Amino acid sequence: MKIISTYILHYVPYSELPKIINQAIALVFPSLWEGFGFPVLEAMGCSPPVITSNISSLLEVAGDAVILVNPKNVGEITDAMNIIAKDGG
Repeated sequence: MKIISTYILHYVPYSELPKIINQAIALVFPSLWEGFGFPVLEAMGCSPPVITSNISSLLEVAGDAVILVNPKNVGEITDAMNIIAKDGG
């Protein structure tokens, strides 16, 4: 079983984001409302897989390049995270 650590970061300079994102197992961004989706685009420009909402602008921004989930359905989010954990990203 893979041990996954969670880190909570506060302010991160923009110049450090690519280094941090590239070390992530995945970006999980189940937003209920998003104006444009920059976090999703930033992660898509790096290496980790992305799990995001199938509502708001995120559906249009990410298309089929990500795993889309209902942000109100914890089971869907969990299933997507398990797929990435089992497949290794």
